[in-house]
Amino acid sequence: MDEKGPSREERVRALQVAAETRVLVALRSIEEAQGLLDEACRALSSVRGMLIEWRKAGQLSDRARGLWYSVDRRAKALKARGRLLLDHEPADHQTQRNAPEGSEES
Repeated sequence: MDEKGPSREERVRALQVAAETRVLVALRSIEEAQGLLDEACRALSSVRGMLIEWRKAGQLSDRARGLWYSVDRRAKALKARGRLLLDHEPADHQTQRNAPEGSEES
């Protein structure tokens, strides 16, 4: 029996699954950032003299929310066309701290 390794279709599917996992990690990270910004807003809202900073934190939170929707929409569009693929393996500095449970990220 000739063992050539995974077929092209299997390699493409592996890249798709890896990309989907990365998108989930990104979305979770954005959600976490938005939550921290919302917490900062709540903390600053009652501090006299911090109105400008409170507004800036609120604007950043709004931008994070917009980014989440942008990433989600783009990922869905790419997936629908079969073009959501992992471009390269992550660098050493990237971690799996936000990896979905059960995923095997390195």
